[in-house]
Amino acid sequence: MLIAYTDRDPEIARAACDAVITAYVAYRQETVNLTYPKAFFEAEIGKVRAELEALEVARRNFTVEKGAVAIEDQQRSAIGYLATLRQRRAELMSDLAEARTTTQQMDRFAHDPNLDVPTFGGGEGEQVLVDLRIKVVNQETRLAQLRERYREDSPTSRTRR
Repeated sequence: MLIAYTDRDPEIARAACDAVITAYVAYRQETVNLTYPKAFFEAEIGKVRAELEALEVARRNFTVEKGAVAIEDQQRSAIGYLATLRQRRAELMSDLAEARTTTQQMDRFAHDPNLDVPTFGGGEGEQVLVDLRIKVVNQETRLAQLRERYREDSPTSRTRR
């Protein structure tokens, strides 16, 4: 006796054949005479097919409801998005480190008047800063000279007396 069932999934085909054989054995044990075996098997195969279709519909509804229709595509998309997020995070961490370094330098320049503030770029703005620095240094030199000149114990103040 040959019982066959075809399906794309071998597990489903095996399960369907097992169901038909089990049903046939149960029926044979109840009745010794089997008058129409073809009709019996067709009915059993029809029941199994209907049951299988109901399960496939339930599975399809479940995957659509949970949003898991194309799991492999969703997984690839999620992995790509994760890689993009990691790259963006690395860029932001680099930007943050640069901003912290700049802030630390600004704090040092703000709290230590002896530090010379660097200038970047070129052109007219930089030349103005250079000119201002020269004027500040000249004024500081003149101030030091005047302090030296008008000191109580200065050699020039003694000669005037």
